[in-house]
Amino acid sequence: MNVTRIVTALVAAGLTAGTVMAQVKPAAPAAAPAAAPAMTKAAAQDDGLLQQGTILYGGNIGWTLANGNYSGDIVKNNSLTIAPEVNYFVMDNLSVGLEASVNWKRQKNWWEGETDNSTELIGELVGRYYMPLCNNKVIPYVGATLGGGYGMYSWRQNGGSSGHNDAYLTTYGAQAGFLVPLNANVMLDTRVAYKRINRQGDFWTMDYDSLAKNEGDVLMTLGFLMKY
Repeated sequence: MNVTRIVTALVAAGLTAGTVMAQVKPAAPAAAPAAAPAMTKAAAQDDGLLQQGTILYGGNIGWTLANGNYSGDIVKNNSLTIAPEVNYFVMDNLSVGLEASVNWKRQKNWWEGETDNSTELIGELVGRYYMPLCNNKVIPYVGATLGGGYGMYSWRQNGGSSGHNDAYLTTYGAQAGFLVPLNANVMLDTRVAYKRINRQGDFWTMDYDSLAKNEGDVLMTLGFLMKY
C-alpha cells in the first residue's frame, strides 16, 4: 500500500513537472530567426538593381529649353523628346547602354513671320555611374552621351515661300539625375541633361537661317526603368 502511494506520488510529480516545463518553454526564440531572412531578402532585391550583369530597360519623355545662334540672333525654342533605352551593368554601379530618341521642334520667328518644324532621329551611347543612398531609397547618378543621327527640317514664311533641308547630326552631352525604386523591378527615372547637336549638310539653302548648325539643349526628362 505504501509502495502504491509512493509510485502514485512520483507519477503525479513527474506529470506536474512536465506540465510546468512545457509552459516555461515558449517558442519565442523561433521568432527571431524568422525576421532575419526577410531583411536579407529585401536587401538582396535592392542590391540586385545595380549589380554586375543586371539589365535595365525603359524610356523617358523630355522637354527641351534650347538656345541657338541664328545669324547673330539668339532664339529660344521648345521641343518634345521621346527616348527608349537599354542599359547593361558592366560592373556594380556602372552601366553602359544605348538610347534612341525622336525629337520634334516647332519655332516661330515673329520678326520674319517664319514657322519652322523639325524632326530629328538620334542614337547615342550612354555611360552612367550610380551612387546608392539610404539603402537604395534614392539612387543619384551622373552620365555622358555620344552619338549621331539624321534631321529633317522645313520652313514657311508668311509671304508663301517655303523650303526643306536635311542634315546629318553628331551629338554629345552630360546628364545627372536620380532613380527612385518603386518595387524590386521598377524605378522612376528623373534627370536633367545637356545635349550638344552639330548639323552637317545642305543647311544654308533656307531663305532665313532659323535652325542653327550648332545648338545646345537642356533637357528635363521623366521616365521609368525596369529590371530584366
